[in-house]
Amino acid sequence: MPVVSAPAHDRCSTHVVEATESAWSSFVSAHPDATAYHSWQWRGIFERSFGYRSWYLLAADDETGAITGALPLFLVTSPFGRRLVAVPFRDRGGLLWIRDSAFTELVAEARRIASKVGATTVEFKSTEPYPPAAAAAAGLRERFYWIRSVVPLREFATVSLWRRLGTKRRSPIRHAQDAGMVCEDGGIDADAWYDLHLRTQQRLGLPPFPRRFFRTLLETLVPCGAARLLLAKRGSAIMAATILLDHRSDVIYGYAASTSEGQRHAAGDVVLYSALDAAIAAGRETFDMGSDAPLQQGLLFFKKRWFAVQKPIPTYTLGADSAGVSDSSSPRYRLLRKGFEWLPRPVLRLAGHATKYFG
Repeated sequence: MPVVSAPAHDRCSTHVVEATESAWSSFVSAHPDATAYHSWQWRGIFERSFGYRSWYLLAADDETGAITGALPLFLVTSPFGRRLVAVPFRDRGGLLWIRDSAFTELVAEARRIASKVGATTVEFKSTEPYPPAAAAAAGLRERFYWIRSVVPLREFATVSLWRRLGTKRRSPIRHAQDAGMVCEDGGIDADAWYDLHLRTQQRLGLPPFPRRFFRTLLETLVPCGAARLLLAKRGSAIMAATILLDHRSDVIYGYAASTSEGQRHAAGDVVLYSALDAAIAAGRETFDMGSDAPLQQGLLFFKKRWFAVQKPIPTYTLGADSAGVSDSSSPRYRLLRKGFEWLPRPVLRLAGHATKYFG
């Protein structure tokens, strides 16, 4: 979907104000390029989970007061410096606008806030490029690094997902189901999810997110239908799970986890198949599998096998050019990842509190 922009000769005078929830939600809900992470609820999730200071900025027309743009900003502070990010941890959530003057003023305000709080970098994330002239005029640097994977679901209207998987792909799923593996709704059971998350992160050699992040996410989004926890179980044993985010006609495959035994018995395939099949049955248009670093070839291949279309997406920066370099798949992190693999699980859980530094 193209970014909404006014004609190049937009002469409207614009100012920036701090958003109220009602004004923010009204603008974002009507904007065609708004993402799940633009919702007001994510402000509370990030603030309560990581303690981030945030600014939710709205651009308003000087004459009419009409809202013409929005920008969520979070201050990520670490021992290595300070950054303003729109938004932390996710691959989207940057600028929204309907007039060029709103784009210009929101970037300028982000620059002023960065100077005030001592942030050396401002990062804006997007799944689509900003207009080159507007980005250049605002002093933004563009970098394409992360690769987004999206499954278009309309094509399954004529040929079912099960049929398109083919015999070889269907076999382990059918075998797991015949052995009693089922998928069910997990509600807001953050403890069940977090046990799987810890196991998965340890196997991958990565720091986990803190438990409070997932508890806050589930307790905030599940009751209003914006998220769903899906569990793959055999008997009473939970073998794989995913947290799905719902946004308009899209489903986002937000987080996934599994046990080692679950991996051997295709639990991840079962839960992914169930999630995709449910999205198709509900008439959703896309199944968004998120973005990965180009070095994560195995993960990118896995997503492509599930019919994902892949393309690089941009990140824009002001100040120090740090976009895209915080990539755990880089060879320079190999020793650190080995260390995480061997950490006792209680220590690994404590290490999750340091995740906030990498938002």
